[in-house]
Amino acid sequence: MKQKKNLVVFDIDGTLTDTTQIHHKALIETLYRMGAKEFDHNFAKAKHYTDNWVATDVLERISGVLFDAAAKQKFEDIFFELFVKNTFTEVKGAREAVYAIVNHTDYAICFATGSFRKPALHKLKGIGLAFPGELLVASNHHVSREEIIETAIKNAQKVNGVAQFEHIISIGDGPWDMTVARGMGYDFIGMGEQHRDELLQNGIKKHCNNWNELDLDVLKNMKQMNY
Repeated sequence: MKQKKNLVVFDIDGTLTDTTQIHHKALIETLYRMGAKEFDHNFAKAKHYTDNWVATDVLERISGVLFDAAAKQKFEDIFFELFVKNTFTEVKGAREAVYAIVNHTDYAICFATGSFRKPALHKLKGIGLAFPGELLVASNHHVSREEIIETAIKNAQKVNGVAQFEHIISIGDGPWDMTVARGMGYDFIGMGEQHRDELLQNGIKKHCNNWNELDLDVLKNMKQMNY
């Protein structure tokens, strides 16, 4: 891949793939199969909105089930078995937009997701996205989105042969994505319709209902204007 000095960090569920509800249902069913008792299904209220944190919290704190390395592998396998029974589509224009960013801008890319890795790879493959494996960082070894994004950025630096990116843009669908991006000092673009109103009410500068609405000049403009 050509060396680039700027970076776009992509969330996956609800941002690139229309998989939010499928993922949510599979997560709930997996937790019950792993021995979870009754728990709040609104995971967006969790301290960290990642599968690793949610599973650890629900299984260990609420249900008293040890969530060690072996249990994590079992969790990922059960989740994947449930998830792959479903069909899904891309968020309109996602695949074309990602490759346009790669081929026609000075931005490198990476993927940072709160999902576990195996289903995350399946989602990207399902919409025709294939990139070096280290450019995808999932929650297998991290509990917070900040840790996931930090690791994805470091991996992208290695792949692109740069010590530090000059400008980083995070693209996600949820208010949690916005909060993390702001906290880490990165520009943010909201994507998708589900959380549009909440994101706009929180003052984001750019939002698209789908990828067909994204003008690639926005990336350059965000850098120049320091949104």
